[in-house]
Amino acid sequence: LVLLAWLVVMDLFIPRLIQRIIDQGIKQHNQSIVIHTALQRLTYEFQNCRNILYGTFYFIAWRIRWITDKEGSNGGSRATGTKIIEVGL
Repeated sequence: LVLLAWLVVMDLFIPRLIQRIIDQGIKQHNQSIVIHTALQRLTYEFQNCRNILYGTFYFIAWRIRWITDKEGSNGGSRATGTKIIEVGL
């Protein structure tokens, strides 16, 4: 839920960054503002990608744990020798 909220906040920053590029960078012919804002946007996008991957790996690890716990409690033999991989970034 926290990762989803972070994605929403980062998406809300996009119009503000575009406005900054136009108002402070292009209108005032300030190329450093344009470059700085573009790098800031790339940083946000990399953070979003990292958060999406982290959420996906977390869900997969949780799902594997849930399946193996369920099979183990039912006396299933597939849970024997199964390793749960902890994923962290």
